[in-house]
Amino acid sequence: MTLKKALFIAGLLVSGSAFAQNSNTLYMMENVFQNQFNNPAFEPISNISVNLISGSVEAGFSGFALGKFINTDGSDNSVEVDPRDVVDKLGKNNELVFKTDLTLLGFGFKVKSIAMQVSLRSRTNLSLNLPEDLLRLMVEGNGESFLDRPADLSNTSLNLTTYAELGVAGSVKVGNKLRVGARVKFLSGLANIHTEKSELTLTTDQENYGLRLQGAYTFRSSNVTDELDVTDFEGILNGDFKNTGIGLDFGFTYKLNDKMTVTGALLDLGAITWNQNTKSYENDSFDFEYKGEDIFDFADGNHTDEPDMLDSLSNAIKAVETEGSYTTGLPARLIASFEYKLNEKAYIGAVTASEYVPGLRKVRPNFTGFYRMQFGKTFGINFSNTIAYRSFLNPGIAMAAKLGFFQIFMSSDNILGVFSPESTRSASVAFGMNLAFGGSKGIKQVTAP
Repeated sequence: MTLKKALFIAGLLVSGSAFAQNSNTLYMMENVFQNQFNNPAFEPISNISVNLISGSVEAGFSGFALGKFINTDGSDNSVEVDPRDVVDKLGKNNELVFKTDLTLLGFGFKVKSIAMQVSLRSRTNLSLNLPEDLLRLMVEGNGESFLDRPADLSNTSLNLTTYAELGVAGSVKVGNKLRVGARVKFLSGLANIHTEKSELTLTTDQENYGLRLQGAYTFRSSNVTDELDVTDFEGILNGDFKNTGIGLDFGFTYKLNDKMTVTGALLDLGAITWNQNTKSYENDSFDFEYKGEDIFDFADGNHTDEPDMLDSLSNAIKAVETEGSYTTGLPARLIASFEYKLNEKAYIGAVTASEYVPGLRKVRPNFTGFYRMQFGKTFGINFSNTIAYRSFLNPGIAMAAKLGFFQIFMSSDNILGVFSPESTRSASVAFGMNLAFGGSKGIKQVTAP
């Protein structure tokens, strides 16, 4: 194995467990080089910035916090779960989210009012949606809640995208109050699972408990086959880009007056076309009905064998398998913030963000309020609370420090989720280390979140 291949494979493995620069708490930290990924209009604090290591992870489930439904018996440390308490707290759609973002390379410089940045990142977005009726059906069976109505299992979906991103960004000051920025991103898709259509209902007959399964689905994938080999990804290093795409980021910061600043960004506008090892599975419409077996046939030994019923079900829902290119959109994000300067060291404000989920065709919103302090030129700290994943209490914290040319930072939207994930619905962590040369020494007194 060559050194180049070993380094690339190591990067892929780390990106699966390392940490996604998309938290609202990190968005407030304009003084951090990596935060330009969240808004390309943020001005770097140094003339030259070099990323040493940085990344992030976000995980969340909008259905419930596991700790609320688990009781531990102190005598033998056994764990008891009441499934009915779980399903009673569910929403109509319950989404499991997992994101990673690893910055492999990063370099930026500033000349007067113009700033430029080049970065190479490895990113993963995973979204699994579980409808309430699906989870309720698993807990209760079909003989309780679903005798007077069908179980709606539509929108059961799995969407996964892993890709490499080469970004080139620039920003410039326009007048005395406005700064605008943009980033062009060249994308190379590594793997994808895409649920394009998911329609499914299960109806139980009230009289004879017969079952009727109806629906349609379309499911696509790229590089998710039995023949998948990590050496397929080596082509990216050699310029053999088979799953290509383009992404765009736009941002601005605007100083209303000496105390108030607003910012905004529209991120990840774009798509990837998948051409490598593609598979599509589609069934436009299926209708399967099972009325059970006659008990007298069982007594006479003339009953229908169970495998025949399973074969009928398999044939009814069987998909047409094809190969061919397809395109998926990125999960675009819209972010905005407002900050008010209390004094030279203290700031308060809010950040709101909305993310479009392509697989579900819905918007995932969140909101963060914060209080930020700057202690001299070497240390800054932010305290926040975020409303996300149908949870209102998610305290966060962010810190950044600089000693000489060396800078280190960390951020979390929900610090409780880091240390006690079983008691919360979400957790996020971002961290990084940079080298910064020239410009402001230490952490400057920023005026925009």
